[in-house]
Amino acid sequence: PGLFFNFFFLKKTRFNGFLKIIVSGLIFGSMHELAINYNWLIYCAMGWILGATYYWTKDLKCSMILHALINLF
Repeated sequence: PGLFFNFFFLKKTRFNGFLKIIVSGLIFGSMHELAINYNWLIYCAMGWILGATYYWTKDLKCSMILHALINLF
């Protein structure tokens, strides 16, 4: 989310923050699963969680650690 958040949607509004999280989650899901199915939706949800984590903490390390913890299970 870090590169995506800082490249697009530069205007800092509440709507743009929401849009950043939604679009980055969709991109995350599409990078992990090409077909739109149940697995894709799970990956999108994970992307939304990671995007929201980055949005609220402003620290990419938090999202990376969360991603690594999720990958362990």
